[in-house]
Amino acid sequence: MTPDSAATAATTKPDPPAKAATTTKTTATASPATEATAERITPPASAAGRAGQLFTWGRGSDGQLGQAKVLHPGPNCALPHPVPSLRNVVHVAVGGGQQGCTAAVTSAGELFTFGNNFKGRLGHGEGPAVREPRRVLALAGEHVLMAACGPDHAAVLVQGGRIFLWGANRAGQLGRGHCDTNDATSPVAVALPAAATQVDCEDQYSAAVLADGRIFAWGSNSHGRLGIVSKAASQASPAEVPLGGARLAACVSLGSLYAGAVSTEGEVLMWGYGGHGNLGLGSRASFSQPQKVNLGEAALQVACTRGQEGCKGGLNPKEGGAEGPHTVVVATPLQPREQGWGLRQALG
Repeated sequence: MTPDSAATAATTKPDPPAKAATTTKTTATASPATEATAERITPPASAAGRAGQLFTWGRGSDGQLGQAKVLHPGPNCALPHPVPSLRNVVHVAVGGGQQGCTAAVTSAGELFTFGNNFKGRLGHGEGPAVREPRRVLALAGEHVLMAACGPDHAAVLVQGGRIFLWGANRAGQLGRGHCDTNDATSPVAVALPAAATQVDCEDQYSAAVLADGRIFAWGSNSHGRLGIVSKAASQASPAEVPLGGARLAACVSLGSLYAGAVSTEGEVLMWGYGGHGNLGLGSRASFSQPQKVNLGEAALQVACTRGQEGCKGGLNPKEGGAEGPHTVVVATPLQPREQGWGLRQALG
């Protein structure tokens, strides 16, 4: 069964937005092929030094809740319940589909995954769903900082700035230089020109923010969502996303149909499918390269809608269309601010 992706969000001079991870200098290998002066990557500021108990709730039919003690009504859990074995979690991610999965990173740098194992995205090889947290032993020699999950593949950022990916590679979303109909269930590092500070993945594509402020993307280029110069249907190796001028990226967000980024100066850049006004550019046009949004405030974070790759007619919307993506941004002052980037607002 092929699942659909689901969600996994001033007048005074503002402080620049924090990068996806903080860094201190050290020497490391930035990619499998080259040595470079990289950065010592630490967890995102929101999690650094703050480990906590993991709670889950909702649908649990494939073990994605990580616990089966409290299920009401089964196989679901309608109230938050702790996952007993995960008390020191610093980062968590969920992968979508009709049956989801969960990835949790501990303060010790261990990665635990559980839930639906579509295309081997749990990192344990091929096999059935995993109903309790299981450590990804293939990464036992790495200190994991953060994880990202798509509907059929997954990724992690490890200490030293390398990124490992595994799962489906039909569109080149693993960044290995080729597309393959066979699943690659063992984590392999992707070759990047510098250390990374963030990784994200969604439906058949992936992206990374590098310590030098560049964004690289790879995988399916449907709707121009990679943001790269190439108009090819897919890109099997990481390619740079041109941000324009001397812009440096602080963070990136991948939606199922489009993507966005925030620069270190607080600018919002959007690209890909725009049929519901979700790019924030005043129209329903799509753009294959980053476009600056006139926000009027310094942005700190952008989140793009996930899990709508099917979109059931929303790809060619009519006025008042019922389905399609929207975008949210956090800007100074530090309050969530949904700009209303949707079909009705775009049309007026």
